[in-house]
Amino acid sequence: MAALVDNAQMRGRLLAGSAAAVVVAIGLGFWFSRPIADRGPVAGSPTPQLTSSPVGASPSAIAPSATPSLTAPSASQTQSVYVWRDGLPPLLTMAPGGNPQVSIEERIKGRVEAINNSVSGLTGTVLRADPRQFYVKAVKVQGDTATIDYSARFPPAGSLWDVALAQQIVFTATEEPTILRVLVTENGKPMNTGHLLWDKALTREDVGGYSAKVEQNLADPGTANVPAAELRLSTSYSVDMFSPGLARFIVQVDRSSGALPLGFRPKFNIQLYGPSTSDQSGLRGKALLTVTMPGAPAKVGLENVDRSPLRSINTIPWNDGSMFQLKIDAQYPWRALVLSNPTRLVVDIGGMLQSVSDRIAVYSPASMVHFELVTGRTPPPPLGRQFTVSGLARTFEANVVWRVKEGTRTVAEGHATASEGTSAVWGTFSTQVTLPALVRGQVTLEVFEASARDGTPVGLVAVPLVID
Repeated sequence: MAALVDNAQMRGRLLAGSAAAVVVAIGLGFWFSRPIADRGPVAGSPTPQLTSSPVGASPSAIAPSATPSLTAPSASQTQSVYVWRDGLPPLLTMAPGGNPQVSIEERIKGRVEAINNSVSGLTGTVLRADPRQFYVKAVKVQGDTATIDYSARFPPAGSLWDVALAQQIVFTATEEPTILRVLVTENGKPMNTGHLLWDKALTREDVGGYSAKVEQNLADPGTANVPAAELRLSTSYSVDMFSPGLARFIVQVDRSSGALPLGFRPKFNIQLYGPSTSDQSGLRGKALLTVTMPGAPAKVGLENVDRSPLRSINTIPWNDGSMFQLKIDAQYPWRALVLSNPTRLVVDIGGMLQSVSDRIAVYSPASMVHFELVTGRTPPPPLGRQFTVSGLARTFEANVVWRVKEGTRTVAEGHATASEGTSAVWGTFSTQVTLPALVRGQVTLEVFEASARDGTPVGLVAVPLVID
C-alpha cells in the first residue's frame, strides 16, 4: 500500500494515476468545467506575448485599509475553500457560510464540509457523497496541525480522484492562518482508501502537484551605474493572463530624470520563505516571496489580490530601495527574468503543473488544447497544423529543444534559442511548430534541454495536446 509521502509522488498520481484513469482523462480532456480565465488558448486565438501592460496593483497604505480593493466578502457571509483543477494548482473560491466567532475547530469543519457538492454554488469539487453517510465527525487542533476525522473513507472513485480530494482538504483546512498541516482519519484511524494511505500530516507543498525544483533565493548584481536615489519603481500584476495558473508580478524601473543607460540591468534579490503561523503583517496566503530592489516605490501599502496562486502584495521602503512582499498559496516554483524597453523585472509564480521544470516553463500551448485543420483554402495547407510554442528557459547556451510525439514516434522536432543563456535568470523563447498533415488525435509536446554529454533530455516538460 503506497503512503502519501512526497510531492513528486503526489504529482505523479495526480497527473497519471492508474493507466485507465489516464486514458479517460485524455479522452475527456477536462473532467470539470473551468472558469473562462483558467482555460488555455483555443485554436485561432493569439499567442500570449511575453511582455506586459500594467494590470492591477494600486496599494493604498502600509496598514490594511478598512475597505481594501479586491478584498473577499465578509467572513460572516462566506468562507474560503479550494477546489481542484485538472493540471493546475488548486483554485481559491468562496462558499456560503462562515462565522469568525466560532472556535478554530468549527471554522475548519465548516470549510471542509463545504467541499461537498451539496453546497449550492460551489463547483469543481471532486467529492460527491451522501452527507448523511460521509461527513466530518470531529476536528482536533494541536499546535499547527489539524486532525479531521471522517465517518467513512472517501467514496470510491479512483486514485486520481482520491489525490485531488486530499489536495482540496489540505488547502482548505490550512486556510486557517495558524494551521500548516492536516491529518485525515476515518473513525480515528488513518484514512486508507485503497489508493492512498494518509499516515502522516500533510502540508500544501506535499499535495500541491508540482515536481519542479523550488528555488529559495536568487540575487543579481545588475549594473551599478545609476544611483539608487534616481531610480523609480512601479508595479503591476496579472493572474492567468500569460498562462493558466500563472501569477506574474512586474516591477518597472525608470529614472527620475532622463533615460536609463543603454544595457541597464536592475539589481535585485528574491527570497522565498516557508509557511509560518506567526505572521502578523496582514498578508494572506501561506508562503512569502520577497523582492528587494534599489529605488523608490511609486506607492506603498497592502493590497489583497486573492486570486490563486497570488494572495497579497505589500510594498514597503527597504534600506536604499524597496521590498515587495508577495504572499502566495504555497511554495510554488517561481522564475525571474528581465525585459527591456521599458526595463522590467518579471517574477512568474506557478503555472501548469506538467509544463514547469527547473529549466523549462512552457506557457503556450496549454495542456489538452485542441488544434483544428484550417479549412476553406484552395489548395489545402500541405504541411498540416501550425502553432506557436512559447515560454521561459534557462538552458546551456540558450538552446531549447522541442519535439512532438505520437505515442513513441516523433512526428516533428526542432529547436529554439532563448533570450538568456546559462544563467540563474530566465530568458524568453518562442518558436513555430508545424505538424505533418496526417497527424491526428492525441500527441505530446516535449520541450527540454539536450544534455551536453549525450543529448538526453534534461528538465523535460511534456504537454498533452489533441490534433483534430
